[in-house]
Amino acid sequence: MSIAKNKGNIGSVYLKLGQYAKAEPYFKEALQLGEETDNIEIMMDYSMHLSQLYELTNKHKLSLFYYKTFL
Repeated sequence: MSIAKNKGNIGSVYLKLGQYAKAEPYFKEALQLGEETDNIEIMMDYSMHLSQLYELTNKHKLSLFYYKTFL
């Protein structure tokens, strides 16, 4: 599942740089790839990252949604 991890890593770099709008599509793509392949680890990782992203951007309902999905 290296494509999902690579996309997620790009998203993580943007997240660390505070470029949240650029991070979001990479996390969503990684999550989608995890869902398509039923890879629970990928789905959990990038649901968590999306939750963190939305928390940082004050989108608390979305943050809570993704938080609940990775639990």
